[in-house]
Amino acid sequence: MEIVLASNSYITNQGIYRIIYNIGFSYPITESIGINDLIFEKKENTTIFLDFDDYINLKSEYKEKYKHIYFCVIKSEEQSGSLCVESIDVLDSEEIILKKIQSLFLQPQKASPSKSEISEREIDVLKCVASGMLNKEIADRLYISINTVISHRKSITEKLGIKSVAGLTVYAIMNQLIKPEEIL
Repeated sequence: MEIVLASNSYITNQGIYRIIYNIGFSYPITESIGINDLIFEKKENTTIFLDFDDYINLKSEYKEKYKHIYFCVIKSEEQSGSLCVESIDVLDSEEIILKKIQSLFLQPQKASPSKSEISEREIDVLKCVASGMLNKEIADRLYISINTVISHRKSITEKLGIKSVAGLTVYAIMNQLIKPEEIL
């Protein structure tokens, strides 16, 4: 997964960067200007954040030819129209933007790791982490050492590309590993 911030606004790019960083995703993030030239360079599982006008003006053959690129449109309240892609309104609260970005990156994508690539034991540890348990509590519950818990957590983080407990919790809920009411 690669993230490209292609808004014409420095402040918008920095705000999105900060939110993605705070979520704990460890995907490479780059900034770019000139969306048409940029598309030719991008591979599968690239997400591009771009301005509403740039998306509307993007040549339709690019949209068709490069379906492997995910677009997230940044728009203002007065910019409307039916978009077939995720959009973020500049007037949205940080909480709403956070939820939109999390759902964007936690959607199943072709090359992202699936539940099946995480071992059963890692799923057990992930459920405990997402439920708010500490390493010692996880070790006691699963009858393993704290070092083993730490190793599993490191492996989960590497496989999913999610560093924070909040991000892992959202992943566990989105993949129906736990229910929201199970969170402490």
